[in-house]
Amino acid sequence: MPEGLFRFTPALENPRILQSTLVGREKELKRLLRAIGEGAVKKGNQHFLLVGPRGIGKTHLLILIYHSVKGTITWDDLGQDLSRSWVPILFAEEEYRMTSLTDLFLEVLARLKVEAPDEQLLHLTTELDQVPLPGENEKELMLDHLTKKRQETGKKFLLLLDNLHDILPHFTEEDQGRLRDILMSKDLFMLIGTAPTLFDTVIDHQAPFYNFFEVIWLQEIGEEQVKELIARRLRLDGKDDLLGKLDAYEDRFKALVHLTGANPRLILSLYQIFAESKIIEVERDFCKRLDEMTPYFQDRMREIPPQQRKIVDALALADGPSTPTEIAHSARLPVNVTTSQLNRLKEAGFVRAIKEKGRREVLYDINERLFRLWRQMRVEAGRKRLRFIIKFIEIWFSPLELAEQAIKMAKDLEVSLSAGAFESAKQITDKLYYIQEAAPSPLREVLHFQRIFGLVRSGDLETAERETKRLQVEAQAKGDEELLVMALWENALIHLERGDYDEAIRCYRKALEIKPDMHEAWYNMGLAYAEKGEHDEAIKAFSKAIDKASDLANEEAITLTAFLAVFTACLVNKAGSYIALKKYSLALKDAEKAYAIAREIGLSPFTQVAASHAAGAALGLSKKSTARGHSARAVEHLKKSLKYLPDLPIGTAEDLIGQYFKDLLSIGNKAFMESAIQVIEESGQADLSEFLRPYRIALQYLEKKDRRILNRLVPEIREIVEEIIAKLEGAN
Repeated sequence: MPEGLFRFTPALENPRILQSTLVGREKELKRLLRAIGEGAVKKGNQHFLLVGPRGIGKTHLLILIYHSVKGTITWDDLGQDLSRSWVPILFAEEEYRMTSLTDLFLEVLARLKVEAPDEQLLHLTTELDQVPLPGENEKELMLDHLTKKRQETGKKFLLLLDNLHDILPHFTEEDQGRLRDILMSKDLFMLIGTAPTLFDTVIDHQAPFYNFFEVIWLQEIGEEQVKELIARRLRLDGKDDLLGKLDAYEDRFKALVHLTGANPRLILSLYQIFAESKIIEVERDFCKRLDEMTPYFQDRMREIPPQQRKIVDALALADGPSTPTEIAHSARLPVNVTTSQLNRLKEAGFVRAIKEKGRREVLYDINERLFRLWRQMRVEAGRKRLRFIIKFIEIWFSPLELAEQAIKMAKDLEVSLSAGAFESAKQITDKLYYIQEAAPSPLREVLHFQRIFGLVRSGDLETAERETKRLQVEAQAKGDEELLVMALWENALIHLERGDYDEAIRCYRKALEIKPDMHEAWYNMGLAYAEKGEHDEAIKAFSKAIDKASDLANEEAITLTAFLAVFTACLVNKAGSYIALKKYSLALKDAEKAYAIAREIGLSPFTQVAASHAAGAALGLSKKSTARGHSARAVEHLKKSLKYLPDLPIGTAEDLIGQYFKDLLSIGNKAFMESAIQVIEESGQADLSEFLRPYRIALQYLEKKDRRILNRLVPEIREIVEEIIAKLEGAN
C-alpha cells in the first residue's frame, strides 16, 4: 500500500487520500464550506454540530474542512480561498485536559504556536507557562490576544472540535454561558463540533447551548457508495486485479452493508479482508476485525470504576434494553447502586435511557452497539456462532430501522416480481430471512409472510411449503393461535398459486374458526371464489368482510381509515363479480361508492380499478338499453361511463370503449352508434375520438355508399373499416 490504512485515526492519513475516499458526504462538506465562506464576509457565524454514530465519518469531515480552509487541498467547485479569511484550528479527537473555557483558549494558543507563531504569541504563552493554575485573568488575556489578532489580520478562527459531547458538559455553567456569548457577539470564532448523539448540553432547554447549533445528521452511506468507496481505495492501492473484478462482488457489497450498517470506518476495516483474500467467510473475518478493536474497547472499560464496568458488561451481554432491576440482577448489584451508576454512565455517554410509551420504567441500553457485539463475541469465543449475522443485525438496527429496511426490501421484491426477475426476487427473500429473524413480533411474522409471498410468486413453491409447514409445527407446539392463522394464511397463498382454490378456501375457513372476526380471511376467500368463477359466493364473502370490518370499526379495534380501505377493496371486488354476472346496476352502485371513497382518502390503486368497473358497468347498462331500444337511456349511461375514463390509462379506456363498440356492432343500431360517437367526441377525449375513427368512416360509407371513401384509406385502416361494415350489414 502506498499509504497506511489508519482505520481509527484518520488524522494520520494523507489528506489527499482522505479527500479521494470521501464518499456520500459531499453534500454535508459543501454545506459547511459554503457556511464558512459566508462567515468570512458577514458579521456573525452559524455554528454546527455533526451527529452520527462512531465511525460514520465525522472526524473525516473535520479533517477535510481543516485542510480545505488551510489550503492543503482544493475543490473544483470552491472558488473562494478560505485561508485568507480563516485560521483553522483542529483539535485532537480526544481532549481529556479540556474541562473549562480557559483550557479551550490554552489549547487554541498551543496550536497557533505550532502553526502560526509570532512574537506576541510566544511572549504570551511564555507568560502563561509561569502560572500554575491559569484563571480568570489569564482567560481574559488570551481572549484579548485572539481579538487583537482578528483585528490585525482580518481572519477569524475556525474551531474544529471532535467529540464535543465529551468537552462541553465538563465546562461550568458559567463557562458555557460565556462561551455562548463569545460565539454569538464577538465575531471571532466559528465552531464546528461532532458527537455520536445529541447530548443534554445542547438539548436541555435550560442549558446555555440549547438550540444553539445547526445539527447535521450524518446518515449511513448507501450500497452504491460502499462500492465506490472500495473502488477508490483499490485504485489508491494499485490493486488493479481486484478493481477489475468489482462487478463480480455485488453480493459482497450487500454483505458489507448488512454487516457494517454502511459504517465507513468498519467498511475500511473490512476492506483489508476484501483486498487481501479471494474467498473468505465473512463472519469469521468480521470477528477478527472486532478482535482488533479489543485494545480500544478495553481502554474504554478501564476508564470507568468497577461498579460501572459490571453494569456496562451486563448491558452488553443482555439481549436488548433492560430495566434497572434487570440490570442490577445481572450485574449482581443493589438496585439503588445500579440506578445511581446508570445515571453517571448516561452522562458519560456509555449508556442511553429509553422511555417506551405505555411503560413506567425507563430502559437502558449500550450507546455504542458495536461494543455489545464485541463483548458478546469475546464471551462466546470458541463457541459455535451460527446466528452471528442475525445477532449483529439485532444489535445494529433498531426495530424502526429494521422495519424501514424491510419496507425497502419489500418494494424491491415487488419490483423484481413485477419485472419477472425471479432470481433477483429469490435473492431478496434470502436477505429478508436475516431481517425476519432479527425482527421483533409482529414484524417478524409480517416478514415471514412477505418472504413466503416472494417465494411463491417467484415459483419456489417447494421452499415456501417447507417453511410454512415449519411455522405451522411451531405454532401448534406453542399453542399460538395467531401463528397458526399465519401458517394457514401462507398455505392458502401456496394453494392459490397452484390453482387449488378449494384448498385455499378451506385454509381461510380454518383460520376463521380460530378468528371469526378476521375480515381479511373473508376478503381473500372472496378473491379465491372469484378466481374459481363462483361469483355469487365471492359476493357473499366480500359482504361478510365488510360486516366484520364494520364491527371492528364500531368497537374501535381498527381505525376509520383502515375500515374505509377494507370497505373500498370489498366494494371494488364485488363490483367486478357483479360485472361477471352481468348485474350491471349492482356493479355500478358498488363501483361508484368505492370510487368516491378511494378518491376521498387517497387510495389511488383502488381509484383506478373502481373507475374501470364503474365505466364498464355503465357501458354494460348502455348496451342493454340499446338492445331494448331505449336510446336516450343508453346515451345517459354512456355519458356516465365517460366521467370515469380520464382516471384510467388510455389503453384501458380504449379497451373498454372498443369492447363497447364491438357489442354495438352485433346489435346493429347504426343511428345509436352515430350518437355514441358524437357523445364521445363532444366529451373532449381526443384520444378516444381518434380511436373511433374507423367506426365513423364505416358509418359514413354506409350512408353514402361511395367507394372513394374506402379507396382513400391506407390498407391497414381500410381492412378494419371493411370488417366493421360487414358486421353492421350482417347485423341488419
